[in-house]
Amino acid sequence: MHLDSALIPAILAYSSLFLSLISVLAALFFAPWQAVKAKASRQHSLYAAILLLVGFWVLGVRLSGAGITIHMLGITAVVVLFGWSLAVVAGCIAQCCLLLLDLSDAYSLGINLMLIVIVPASVSRLVLWCIEKLPFTNLYAYMLGGGFIGAILSVIVSATVLVGLSFWPGAELLHASLANITPYLFMLAFPEGFLNGTVVTAATVFAPDIVRTFNEDKYLSR
Repeated sequence: MHLDSALIPAILAYSSLFLSLISVLAALFFAPWQAVKAKASRQHSLYAAILLLVGFWVLGVRLSGAGITIHMLGITAVVVLFGWSLAVVAGCIAQCCLLLLDLSDAYSLGINLMLIVIVPASVSRLVLWCIEKLPFTNLYAYMLGGGFIGAILSVIVSATVLVGLSFWPGAELLHASLANITPYLFMLAFPEGFLNGTVVTAATVFAPDIVRTFNEDKYLSR
């Protein structure tokens, strides 16, 4: 979901931009650049992921009179394939592409990064961490849990964060815009889960070498 700058009070815009910059700098520092450079297939996959993110976000539906554009996130699959750090970097690059295409603006960059990249990516990584801690190893738990459930929860948490931000002092316009469309935000959870679950399953089955979070020894050794 993308927010128009008119809906965002200044303190919320700048505070979210500050947090987003910290997250992006951390992602740049911890990203496994050597592993990406080691194989051309990983580089090509990362470029393709960035282009697909731009495509998903460009094809959003603008809700008339609300100043909010809803779209698929797609970030969960990127987290599963490349890890949290590269997913945040890819999402940031995709957001900058939207700026260049004049489909977004710099003022709302911080909050849009938080809502469609950093928060869902963090939720997706937390789900993967929980799957890794399960007392049993199951390939379907990895594919469906990491892709399907992770994406569903990422949408739910992002939508909840957005609704919570609408109660921020000075965010009356945002609160009014969400009054009639909040259910639509949560309705995106299942199609988001289906999309990401399909991508994760296909990548794990047909190209497991590009799925950074997939451990063949753990899931296929028996």
